[in-house]
Amino acid sequence: MKNLRKRRQELRYQQNRNFILEVAEEIFARFGYSQTSMDQIAQEAQFSKATLYRYFKGKQELFFHVILNALQELTSQLEVIRRRNISPEKKIKECVACIFHFYQHKMNIGRAFFLEKMISRKGRKIVLENHPPRIPPILRKRFQEISEILSSIIREGIEAGVFEKVDEEDASFVLGSLIRGFVFRGPLQRKEYSAQRASELVSQYFLFGIARNRQDLNPRQGD
Repeated sequence: MKNLRKRRQELRYQQNRNFILEVAEEIFARFGYSQTSMDQIAQEAQFSKATLYRYFKGKQELFFHVILNALQELTSQLEVIRRRNISPEKKIKECVACIFHFYQHKMNIGRAFFLEKMISRKGRKIVLENHPPRIPPILRKRFQEISEILSSIIREGIEAGVFEKVDEEDASFVLGSLIRGFVFRGPLQRKEYSAQRASELVSQYFLFGIARNRQDLNPRQGD
């Protein structure tokens, strides 16, 4: 009976924790990090503030677990694509589409994370009293895992002879930069792109480029 009671308690603990994370993601996405309080999250989740602190040490930890869960979800989806028995080119296209649809779904929470960190770094006259701290190692690891998945697909294409011999880490970085450029393109870009159209454009330019004759663009000896 003790084991059953313990399992039931663990299950309830995990259910409550997941529910708090779900509510917190919605609140962070709606108001941003600095304008969200633990009181708001507690009220929306219908828990006492003291109960929230049983599951998370504070707003920073709660916020990063929201981000961590999102990245884990994305990593799992990309890993499924990487393992599929399809061409490397098709894998790249599907990964790009997957990332864009993911960002579209998580757009607001992603902006809360990246844009407020960017503002806080500038310092100047804008001061965020409790802006997110530096990215902890566990989140850096998740970002690295995503990059490594893309690198491994590019390497697979190189070994199969369908991609040119390039540095796969450089290529993965360029691909990631193209995606981030669409997602966080700022207020100057008036044209809107759907996730599908954005993924089509990035895949097209990354895989094929815009040069009609690539040999003319190759650097020559002595130039």
